[in-house]
Amino acid sequence: MAVAEWELPGAGPGPQTAAEGLAAGAIDGPAGRSLPQVRTGRSGRARQHWVIATTWLSTVLLVAGAWSVALMLTWRDQQDALARAQRDSGNLARIIAEQTTRAIAGTDRILSFLSYDLHRFGLNNPDMRDVLRNATQGSDILVQLSYADAAGDVVQTSAEGGPGKINLADREHFLVHKEGKVQGLFISRPVLGRVSKKWSIQLSRRIDGPEGSFGGMIVASIDPFYFGRTFNELDVGEHGVISIFGQDGILRARTDMNDQIIGQDLSRSPVFAAALQQEAGFVRAPSAIDGVTRLTSFRHLANYPLTVTAGFAEDEFFTETHRRRSVSLVVAGLVSLLLAGTATLVTRSTATGRRCCARRGS
Repeated sequence: MAVAEWELPGAGPGPQTAAEGLAAGAIDGPAGRSLPQVRTGRSGRARQHWVIATTWLSTVLLVAGAWSVALMLTWRDQQDALARAQRDSGNLARIIAEQTTRAIAGTDRILSFLSYDLHRFGLNNPDMRDVLRNATQGSDILVQLSYADAAGDVVQTSAEGGPGKINLADREHFLVHKEGKVQGLFISRPVLGRVSKKWSIQLSRRIDGPEGSFGGMIVASIDPFYFGRTFNELDVGEHGVISIFGQDGILRARTDMNDQIIGQDLSRSPVFAAALQQEAGFVRAPSAIDGVTRLTSFRHLANYPLTVTAGFAEDEFFTETHRRRSVSLVVAGLVSLLLAGTATLVTRSTATGRRCCARRGS
């Protein structure tokens, strides 16, 4: 069948078939732009927005992941350091407790032997002075040994020059035996000796007189600084501390101890409060003496009313941990900057491409 031919307006010279005219009308719009090109431009802009959004979303997720990893590693490192501090200080506290127990038990044995000698030789026998002196010879811990009668007068002592006129009737370590408050060994708080004129801790035992009456006491004055010298051989760091305090909260011995520290009341300290609740434990708290925050383990002595502590200065112990934390945070920061910079470049590149396409389309 023949197709009709006619000339369309503005179609140029030459005849056109109806199909050709329809095709031409479908292709050219009123403004001279092709409709498929318009749809292609909108699709391109949507694709560019999708690329930018996806890039920044991926950047945010990667940055969050980098910081999460850094913070998790930092947290785990700190927990590992705390566990190591608890283990190491706990081991030190156990060693110190054993050493302190041996030192006190050895002194207590001397007191028991002297009590027997006092009964054997007589309380006022002049030979007892030699016995007391011989017991203190070669000892690093004993300052002196003394016997005070029922009135508190020092009758026998290992101190050079004899006892003189010394009365201990007002001393705590005498009164507890006279009043029957303590059975067995008593460990006093640090006192300034009236005989020796030195700081000492008094370990005392009751002496029974005839028919079980109070016959006085035998007392060993031990050097509290001995423990500090012994503890200095243990490595707790430059600002770490080892100490001994009683159930009354009074400090008996400490590393780097001096006349201002000795005998301080620690009953309000966090370590003492924790020690009231359990036999052994671990505390992270500031010191009641110097304010330094320490990681401290404590342990009660099994047979004596004393508690020993071993603590590391927190800042000193965490030096390597803090260094690794700084490295992790710096790496996370650099990764974040790198990812943000990459996302910014992708965004700018995409925007530049879009403007170029728009200029070509116009």
